[in-house]
Amino acid sequence: MKAVDSFFGAYVNYWTQYDHQSLLHVLDSLIFLDEELQEKHDITLQIFPEYVPLDAIRNYWHNHEDIQHHFVLARVPEMPGVQTDLPFLCLIDDDTLEKIIEAIDENYREDDELTIYETVHRYGNVVNIGHIIFNIASHVMNKLFQLGIEGTSKEYEIARESIMCYPDTRTPITFSGWFEGDPGLVCSVITRIYEETRDKQP
Repeated sequence: MKAVDSFFGAYVNYWTQYDHQSLLHVLDSLIFLDEELQEKHDITLQIFPEYVPLDAIRNYWHNHEDIQHHFVLARVPEMPGVQTDLPFLCLIDDDTLEKIIEAIDENYREDDELTIYETVHRYGNVVNIGHIIFNIASHVMNKLFQLGIEGTSKEYEIARESIMCYPDTRTPITFSGWFEGDPGLVCSVITRIYEETRDKQP
């Protein structure tokens, strides 16, 4: 299925390039895959909570291209006394997230806002969605596996090998994305990463 290869190709490329354009490509490919699955298999990816914030971000991005200047992509730094299962951060400021939510159709806004705040992780005025990107890919891969739908590309195989299910429970591998340790330290470090990296972006 072309849309499957397109999504996982974009996903693998995102972790390789790790820039704003590759992030937008992941979001576009996710929505395209959802549309194709609805049309050809009568199923939707909107059953996954992670889909909601990514769909809202993508829709806002296409109407406000300057949003990319509010995204910061960074590796998780060493923080003594702090542990996390998340290798990468995808950060956005809280004010921009509020604008994204306000742009959602008012018929869906209340429910979508609740879902968004249940899935993103907030650290002061900075919001992380890095775990959401990985987890939606994991859920999609698992759902396709259950339905017998597969891709054929090299990138699909790379993604399948990296995010397949735990062998004992057959549940998809996901990141909690939370940081365990001193909350003040975590908030301070993530805020500093966001501000310093954003200021250096073109």
